[in-house]
Amino acid sequence: MTDSDFEEKIERIKARLSLLAEVEKDLGPGKHGRWHCPFCQVNGGRSLPFSIHNGGYSCFGCGAKGDVLEWLKEYRRLGWKDILELDDSGAIPAAAPRQAAPTP
Repeated sequence: MTDSDFEEKIERIKARLSLLAEVEKDLGPGKHGRWHCPFCQVNGGRSLPFSIHNGGYSCFGCGAKGDVLEWLKEYRRLGWKDILELDDSGAIPAAAPRQAAPTP
């Protein structure tokens, strides 16, 4: 696979997937488009630092950010090989249960 083929395949996959839909599958519906961050596990406050905007996600608590492919890699723990092998139907493996972050 050439670099051009790789980039084209990545763009096709990104165009086919919705970051909002994938996040809602994993975290449930957000409150006004915001969630508690699954990466920094901010707990106890009323703040919802994790949001989706302009085709990407970001957390104002821990600084996590990315697009739908980063979400699949970081939250669902998929590797590039898994992402590139997504079939044409868009079937994406469900997220594995995540462990809660240790409290300091």
